[in-house]
Amino acid sequence: MIQSASIPVIAMAAVKLYVACYFLLVWLRVRRSRENLTFALTCLGVVVYDIGCAGLYSAATPAEGAPWQWLQMLSLALAGLAFAWFIAHYTRRV
Repeated sequence: MIQSASIPVIAMAAVKLYVACYFLLVWLRVRRSRENLTFALTCLGVVVYDIGCAGLYSAATPAEGAPWQWLQMLSLALAGLAFAWFIAHYTRRV
């Protein structure tokens, strides 16, 4: 059951998913610009984090929330790597 506290998180995740898909399509058209790909991957990492937040908010017990928190930690690590990769490409360090 979706709690009312998780509805804004789901809405933000939907917007980020839309942005990620848009930047993936831009990258598919212009393959030279890796900033679009890395930004899309960063957005996808944040979408997965938001899904983990929504699941954690909807958990009734700590045992139900543990897998969602694990998903959050995993997505933070992956989004952090994608963000560092985006910054490196955006500043032309790579």
